[in-house]
Amino acid sequence: MTYIVTALLAEAHFFIQHYQLVLQTKKPFLIYENNQIRLIIAGTGKIAASIATTYLILQEDKESEIKVFNIGTCTSKDSAIMIGSLHPISKIIESTTHKVYHLEESGMALTCVDMPLDDPNGIKTPLADMESVGVYLACKRFKAPLKLFKIVSDHTHTTLPKAEEIHALFYQQKDSLLKALS
Repeated sequence: MTYIVTALLAEAHFFIQHYQLVLQTKKPFLIYENNQIRLIIAGTGKIAASIATTYLILQEDKESEIKVFNIGTCTSKDSAIMIGSLHPISKIIESTTHKVYHLEESGMALTCVDMPLDDPNGIKTPLADMESVGVYLACKRFKAPLKLFKIVSDHTHTTLPKAEEIHALFYQQKDSLLKALS
């Protein structure tokens, strides 16, 4: 089964519509699914992401083969990186401990921060999010394969984009997102 972990319902909207995912449960997390895909809306932050990912993985039959995808938005401190661009992530730096985690995918480096980024000088990578390290650590613990993809939503603004803006970013990348999941 393919698992998709998003932080926000706005990030999940495209997948729910495209794959005709049906709401299965509201508590403790919103979970949508069909026969091949299960999507969980974790909420923001690395702790929420880790708990939600663990919850998903532990719901699965031990014999099942799973793939986990963390797909969401991120900020970029580099104005040359276009808003709406999709990036596979190959390296995560945890902002508090400065621990570095590597993924098998080739791609960009990302810093996982605790709060929306208002000072771009606080990170060394071009991209930042708030969930990636939580998903990564849960997948590592349970030996679940993980791929991370992030869509740039802004250039280090502390104000989150509106849901409609996030929907538009995901629909603009629909072909690339579908290819990433295949």
